[in-house]
Amino acid sequence: TRRKGWKNYLLVDACCGIGIDCNETDLKAVFWGKLEAHVSATPPVIVTMAREKGHKVLFTASIHSRLQPIEIVWALVDGHVVRGYREDRSFLDVREALD
Repeated sequence: TRRKGWKNYLLVDACCGIGIDCNETDLKAVFWGKLEAHVSATPPVIVTMAREKGHKVLFTASIHSRLQPIEIVWALVDGHVVRGYREDRSFLDVREALD
């Protein structure tokens, strides 16, 4: 996982390790430009695996929570948990509720 706070030598190693043309004298902005171009052009491994099996991978808009199905599930679960909250509840009570 690449991080914005990396030192130049780590960026050089990361770029060279995945076959990106790199020069130790390049500035971080140049490295990040090259890495971002590589990441956008290279699909994630899981996407490649799914496509090889004949699946179509779709992505939802990451900036809008109403378009994220998992957010709806989390909201329902969170609401259920909050409604069951009591200060005097023990771990045993929670375990029994989960079972």
